[in-house]
Amino acid sequence: MLVLLLIVGIISATTGRTSGGSESGAFTVCKKFVTDRLRSPGSAKFPSAIDDGVIVSGLAENRYAVSAYVDSQNGFGALVRTRFSCIVAWQSGAEYKLEDLQIKN
Repeated sequence: MLVLLLIVGIISATTGRTSGGSESGAFTVCKKFVTDRLRSPGSAKFPSAIDDGVIVSGLAENRYAVSAYVDSQNGFGALVRTRFSCIVAWQSGAEYKLEDLQIKN
């Protein structure tokens, strides 16, 4: 069993693919980072799952790039769609570190 885990770890390292975290975990944590920066966080509506409007890419070294959108109220109460991109690095368990966040108004 240990030999199998070592082989999988070596293959992951040589292909440059992520070996920790998950796409859904990265999307979830990026939503949290975006919500924290909204004028009206209680009005935030994200896509319910990874679909046509959401792109999550696994990067090297346990990192993920997320591109998606959120519908939320602006300062005047109007509902607006805002695109965002986020790069997070998986640390352990459900813990991710924010590396970059761009919110496009």
